[in-house]
Amino acid sequence: MVDLTQLQSELQADPASLGYAVHRPQAPGMLAQMLNAPTTTLAKTRMVTARGIMASYGLGPSAGAAFLDKLEALSAGVPAIKWAMKFLHAESGIDVGEPATQAMLTSLTGVGGITQAEVDGVKAMALQPASRAEVLFGAEAQITEADVRAALEAAPAASEASEVLATWRGVTGDVDKEAAELAEITGEESSLARMSVALRTIRSLLV
Repeated sequence: MVDLTQLQSELQADPASLGYAVHRPQAPGMLAQMLNAPTTTLAKTRMVTARGIMASYGLGPSAGAAFLDKLEALSAGVPAIKWAMKFLHAESGIDVGEPATQAMLTSLTGVGGITQAEVDGVKAMALQPASRAEVLFGAEAQITEADVRAALEAAPAASEASEVLATWRGVTGDVDKEAAELAEITGEESSLARMSVALRTIRSLLV
């Protein structure tokens, strides 16, 4: 499900500098193509075994073996690593693109001699071509021309609502200000009235 508010913000701000402004709002189809184009990379599902870590697309034979030895040494005291090692030894492997696996790898930096380069190398095995749509809305996300049109049509309405709200706040702010000034004036007039009564009382006593 595409969040139209988030898509609207993406098209207006263009945080990745893809050049939406040139095609907005005349070419929603082109904007959809730009959002769906594989212009970046993202960690996605990839099943990896110990063999894969030692392969050329992994850390390589020497670095991969060293990393696996460090994991093996840690596995005795860390259940999560123990099970990860079992998966790495299995034919099916472990999904290095899964968020929990990526987080576990990040947490291992500096533990048991594991280096940042080793962690980054294994995590990078999950990087695959991805679109801006997938970055925003998750793997396999696709933006349609209808989604873009809906987001662009929502933008003027949101802007108009914002202007109306600002005007309303301005008006109510003026009313509140006038009310405060009126209360102050009323208070001053009340004080003057009481002072006048007091002066008349004093004059009567002096006569």
